Amino acid sequence: AAAQAKASYDVIQNLQEEIVSAILQNSTENDASSLAASDAAAQARNLTYIAVLSALAIIMAGAIWMTINAISRPLQHLASLMERLAKGDLSVDITRQNQKDEVGVMSRAVGVFKSNAEAVKRMEAEAEAAKVKAEAERKKSMLDLANNFEQAVGGIVSIVSTSATELQAAAQ
Repeated sequence: AAAQAKASYDVIQNLQEEIVSAILQNSTENDASSLAASDAAAQARNLTYIAVLSALAIIMAGAIWMTINAISRPLQHLASLMERLAKGDLSVDITRQNQKDEVGVMSRAVGVFKSNAEAVKRMEAEAEAAKVKAEAERKKSMLDLANNFEQAVGGIVSIVSTSATELQAAAQ
């Protein structure tokens, strides 16, 4: 019986060692699987970050492009038109006045500046024409006054001369 108990004990001991070995092997395999899954999750997370950052970069590039094309270039064009207007060039063509955004509002304002500049130029020309006309009228008035004075003086001289001649004739 003792030999049989020892044999049973040895069998149980061997089974216990095999179970512990299988558990350790399974644990090692699970650790390797867990490590592989963790690496895969990290790679997936990194790829997600890259995809999100790439999408954000594309969106930002699109926003910058839209800002340049929709706002910056039209504003630069309006600035150059205003510069030309400020220098007195009234031949500029104000575009984009029909747009319903801020650029359209600014274009209409520049159009008002142009209209006002044209009105000022027209008034200056009218004032200059009025000045030339007034100067011509003043000269004509001066000439008429001089002519009238000459005629009046000539008439007086003629009367005085005639009277002097009559007095001289009467005195003789």
